Amino acid sequence: MTHGVDAIFDLLFRKPRPLAVAESPRAAIKLVALDVDGTLLSSQKKLTPRVIRTIERVATRGVRLVLASARPPRGLITLHQQLGLDTHLVSYNGALIIEPGSHHVLEHRPLPPALVQQIIEVVRGIEPTTWFGLDNLDAWREVPVPAVVSAAQSPADAVPQLDLGMGVAAPPAEFVDQPATRLLFQTTAERRADVATALAERFAGRINAAITDNHVVQVQHAQADKAHALARLARHYHVPRQSVMAIGDARNDLGMLRWAGLSLAMENAPPRVRKAAHAVIPSNDDHGVAHALEQYILEA
Repeated sequence: MTHGVDAIFDLLFRKPRPLAVAESPRAAIKLVALDVDGTLLSSQKKLTPRVIRTIERVATRGVRLVLASARPPRGLITLHQQLGLDTHLVSYNGALIIEPGSHHVLEHRPLPPALVQQIIEVVRGIEPTTWFGLDNLDAWREVPVPAVVSAAQSPADAVPQLDLGMGVAAPPAEFVDQPATRLLFQTTAERRADVATALAERFAGRINAAITDNHVVQVQHAQADKAHALARLARHYHVPRQSVMAIGDARNDLGMLRWAGLSLAMENAPPRVRKAAHAVIPSNDDHGVAHALEQYILEA
């Protein structure tokens, strides 16, 4: 992702209203929010034995550990089970808080079907072959490119398709009859700025959007944010803000890092994220999460 495209989305899409930054003094940590990719997992997408052992030790002290990720629940459940956690999952950057065992939804902020339909129409007005995928809670669906458009479009002009190895093709009418916890699509590099501008002009303040590393645009509810989700979980678990610790490495972690009583950024995080945290810990390839839990909980 180029800096220019990144800046476009920073400027054109209004992020959720930030919560006030936590103030000192901090209390004993009772709730820990862990980002997953780039934080909990190594660069090889693995849990290290040291991280697993440290999380198990912390859990025995009655501290609640929560996974907070852009991933859907299905992309977190294996990690959740491997770590032996019994807490809720914060999925889709905070658009969904769900208890994986009972599937009880604590909070859900989806895009309504009518808005999903409008977004598809606006984007396909610019790039007719745009691929779309929709997550509704933990169910995934794909909307196919209209056959008449696909047949007329030459391969050289087609928008690259994202193969997630899952999903059920559905007619557009059926596809947009359900809300979207997250709407995904891809655009060409040549049209990306046009698409961002068009969406901002039509849906300012109604959506929250970002571009992932593989150039997929994610569109969610305007108030989908890890900070608001973490605040909601803290109330649910009756944990005061000053007893909440958040650990992350990416821009989508900024909200919860600014809100938590103690915020820690990974050494592998970009400067903007490191600056937002109270402290910087070793990288995800150097057991950073384990270092943090040992220093601020086990040895505190």
